[in-house]
Amino acid sequence: MLDNKYKGRGESSFMKKVAKITPPTIEEVFSILSKKEARAIFDAAKSGVVAKIESANGLGLTLKQYYTRLGELKELYLIRKVGEIYVRTEFGNSIDKNIDSISSSLKEDQFLRFSMIDILRESGKYSEEELGVVASKV
Repeated sequence: MLDNKYKGRGESSFMKKVAKITPPTIEEVFSILSKKEARAIFDAAKSGVVAKIESANGLGLTLKQYYTRLGELKELYLIRKVGEIYVRTEFGNSIDKNIDSISSSLKEDQFLRFSMIDILRESGKYSEEELGVVASKV
């Protein structure tokens, strides 16, 4: 709840807006961000993207693709409109940081490291403690 210094500044209006928000599911977020058109807009929204024909063209998208994906990103609270510009929400920024973490796990060297640990685990010759030591050194 808002503290007393915000009383009289539209708290009830604010709370009504917050009460209407339904968080998206992980499936919805992964689904939209797996679409290259949506990902292009989401990436561009990091620094702000204008909802104009030039923006669609600059991202290599048709107007239909651009406005469809823009609406989907907005509906999932990944971006929001500020004036004439779409920017990432705090939620969108948080999701992007987590995507960066997942992306680093998909890099070949990291993936091979994880695979090596799994192969050693499957052999049954090493304890979890020993595997932890190996993991910290590779």
